[in-house]
Amino acid sequence: MLTVVSDGLNLFEMSVKDPKKIFLKEAGILATLIGIVSTFPIMGTVFKTKITKNFPWGALVLALTSNFLWMVFGYFNNVNASLLSGSLYFMFYAYVAFVKFFNPKLG
Repeated sequence: MLTVVSDGLNLFEMSVKDPKKIFLKEAGILATLIGIVSTFPIMGTVFKTKITKNFPWGALVLALTSNFLWMVFGYFNNVNASLLSGSLYFMFYAYVAFVKFFNPKLG
């Protein structure tokens, strides 16, 4: 029997037995990418104006913590969508925190 293993999943058996799992995995990654693309206008505004007053420090700390935990969850449970979204959102919020820290008068 031919077995192809990728991301800890037996793709040959999945495609024969449960194509829904493959679709759901791809849908999760697509949803993550769409979610990240939706932050581009916010990131562009923060980059141009350096104004971060709509991001309180408490919310930034919680967002960074939450997304770090999603990264850990995705890594240890081999869930690529969680790892990808956690990583990308963590970078977004880290950038906002960086700008806020170095421009305290505008944030």
